[in-house]
Amino acid sequence: SQISVGEQCNFPRAVGNFFGYSCVPGIKDLQHDPKGNNPKNLCEACIGDENDRHICANSHRERHYGESGALRCVAENLGDVAFVKHT
Repeated sequence: SQISVGEQCNFPRAVGNFFGYSCVPGIKDLQHDPKGNNPKNLCEACIGDENDRHICANSHRERHYGESGALRCVAENLGDVAFVKHT
């Protein structure tokens, strides 16, 4: 399989179609999704904070935010892939 972006270059849609159920914190925020068209499945694996608030937030309040959050998502068997820095 491969990610196919197409002529419209709608990267969020292409990623959503390729990965399906995911957690991409902030993908539905106004700054990243001004038209509200980004796929909702890119937030479906997000869990928010301990009180189930801030789901898919682009901040530490989303427990799957950042590199440690991405690894937590995989460790909790909610995701299959984590994108982290390699140093």
